[in-house]
Amino acid sequence: MADVFDFLEGADGDLAIKGGDLAFGESTLQHQRDLLVAVPGEFKQTPWIGVGLKTSLLDEESPASLRQRIQRNMERDGMRIGRLRILDRYTIDLQATYA
Repeated sequence: MADVFDFLEGADGDLAIKGGDLAFGESTLQHQRDLLVAVPGEFKQTPWIGVGLKTSLLDEESPASLRQRIQRNMERDGMRIGRLRILDRYTIDLQATYA
């Protein structure tokens, strides 16, 4: 398991400030959230990345299809999936770490 460090975001999505400086720390969960929320094409350098979770919920995508897209996106970003379950329409049980 590799720790991934990056600039941290606050709950509002803006860069977090700590002690008058940009906050820096372990960011795996932040990256997972970003991948789940982003739609394909949102990251210009990697336009194929993004689950588009909000769209999936509105379209009532099947759990199997959603699970496959989440797994594919996490693996493309270099994560190894330990556990991924779609519990219901609004709950995802995800445990993944960078290799």
